[in-house]
Amino acid sequence: MQSIIARSRPGFDACVEKALADPVTASYAGRKAALLLLVAPNGKAEAALEDGELDASPFGACLRRVAAKMGFPAFQGDDFGARIVLVLGRAN
Repeated sequence: MQSIIARSRPGFDACVEKALADPVTASYAGRKAALLLLVAPNGKAEAALEDGELDASPFGACLRRVAAKMGFPAFQGDDFGARIVLVLGRAN
């Protein structure tokens, strides 16, 4: 699981960079965001940010798109989850 998340890191980082470059969301600098990842037995992942404001933003949508592209091997049993902490650059 960690290697799949690590391979997706450039996509998550691109979402952060895009958010920080946008004047509307540049104020996110310095915040930490926890991305909750839920993987179903079929290997498909869904994600949401713990922070509702961020989750509803284009930044949240970008992160969800990256997470949806993550491919995990199918397995038997219950869904499993992970919490991925993202640091949104530094506040100036």
